[in-house]
Amino acid sequence: IRMSSKIAKEIVDIAERDLQDNLNLLILKDGFVNSIKKKADQICFIRHEKRIYGRSTKPRDKLIIYQVESEELKEKYWDLISAYNKFIKDNEKSNKDIKKLNNQIEKTVTKKEIKAIEREIRKYLENIKNIRKEKDKTKENLNDLFQNAKDGLIELKKFKNRTDFEDLITKVQISKVKPIDLTKEQFNSLFLAFKSIKYMAPPTDTAIPVGASILENTLIKEIGLRISDNNDDFDAPIDTIRKTTELLFDEKKNALLEEETENLKDAIANIKIDTGEIIDLSSEILGTIDITDETLELRQVKQMIDNVLTFSDIDSIDSYHDVFDYFLETYFQDD
Repeated sequence: IRMSSKIAKEIVDIAERDLQDNLNLLILKDGFVNSIKKKADQICFIRHEKRIYGRSTKPRDKLIIYQVESEELKEKYWDLISAYNKFIKDNEKSNKDIKKLNNQIEKTVTKKEIKAIEREIRKYLENIKNIRKEKDKTKENLNDLFQNAKDGLIELKKFKNRTDFEDLITKVQISKVKPIDLTKEQFNSLFLAFKSIKYMAPPTDTAIPVGASILENTLIKEIGLRISDNNDDFDAPIDTIRKTTELLFDEKKNALLEEETENLKDAIANIKIDTGEIIDLSSEILGTIDITDETLELRQVKQMIDNVLTFSDIDSIDSYHDVFDYFLETYFQDD
């Protein structure tokens, strides 16, 4: 899938915002702060500071975790985070309303009705845009609150949940993660971001419009990302898987059609597929499988090979030579 840098940045931005809300850790200009749901919960402000530690004699960046102790600071934080949490709920409601309207479009026949629904959707999208701006303002106010706080912050030098915070910081900063290192949560957020950009219809920006099935196949197979756990992320599954013989039959049938063969019906009826063709096609498919993959049980593979290659006691020595010759003709030393 090709897309402009503008769309790519927007997708990552949406995914990063989604992760912050889901993991309850907000990225501020000068640090991070956890987003609490109950007023009695612990408030932690986290930032990188230059410290001398370990064997180094020069200051290095170190993640410092502060706990909010001042009641005044707690109250100001609670006012801001309560407003932020309300914006999240408003955003979720707008998304649900948009989903309902999209479902209505699928059942609507007249263009007039469709345009009316699309106008309603645009209103909700504008509302979401405004909510995003308000959330950003709230995060700026939170950043100023902690940057200007001279008292009320206590450094937690021995903090048992330090690793948890470090992991969360890595997760929410999806813009700094390599594709191969994406976690399940990050992938889910990216996939939902793709959907929200409306890749199912031709976009206004410079990107190649694709259908749902192509998008999913590309994300899963070509890029190597994992399948999402969200049930509504994917379209209807393929009900039937075609057999190798069917694929070979269609290939030969299409060749006859292109050649405009005489007595086409008889020619199609006489199409034959031998074992060698099935083996060749199966080998091409299986050749893409990495048997060193950790998810593959090598004992099962060995057992399967043993079952296939089991010879009876009455087999002649010539059978071995046939197998040996096959490998000499088919494979090179590098294989």
